[in-house]
Amino acid sequence: EQTRTILHSRYGDAAPSDFAPSVAFVGMDAPELPLSEISYALELASRREHHECKRKAYLNPSHDGGYGMLCLPYHAKTAVFEGVRWSDPLTAVSQIKAVTDCGIDVELGSLMRDIDEAEDLLEFADRLSVLRRSGSEGGGDKVADGDDVLSRPPRGVAPRQALQISSYCKHSWMAMKELGIIDEDR
Repeated sequence: EQTRTILHSRYGDAAPSDFAPSVAFVGMDAPELPLSEISYALELASRREHHECKRKAYLNPSHDGGYGMLCLPYHAKTAVFEGVRWSDPLTAVSQIKAVTDCGIDVELGSLMRDIDEAEDLLEFADRLSVLRRSGSEGGGDKVADGDDVLSRPPRGVAPRQALQISSYCKHSWMAMKELGIIDEDR
């Protein structure tokens, strides 16, 4: 309920306008969300389809049923947050329903991981450690044939690359190291 109230009350301050034709709500707990997907979502929500004024929303669902990013076009009203099941395994589904009930089509982005629990942070730290040791791109949830529909980005977005060594926050790395979450010897 608190999340709904915060988003609902703050959405007016972040409302898209002619100056900013779309707005993206990006979770602070989504460190692996690719910049290419954020850029694509903003462009999609700003784009006029077939010379109409109908723009799309964009949502990146997460493994736990929530979502890591919601991008809305300028004509979205605060009603897009009404009735959403916050902190629920159906948060993303209920958000999609609320948006589509407001007459806005939604395009789904790739499935992502967010950090809600201590175990999520440890898994993220492990992925960073592997990445740092290898000095290249890290792994991820990959299907043997490499064609997992949930991990695929939409058409128009470059194929999702695993977290790259140059793209993670050095401050996060140092903080996790100081807290003993990351052990460089592993």
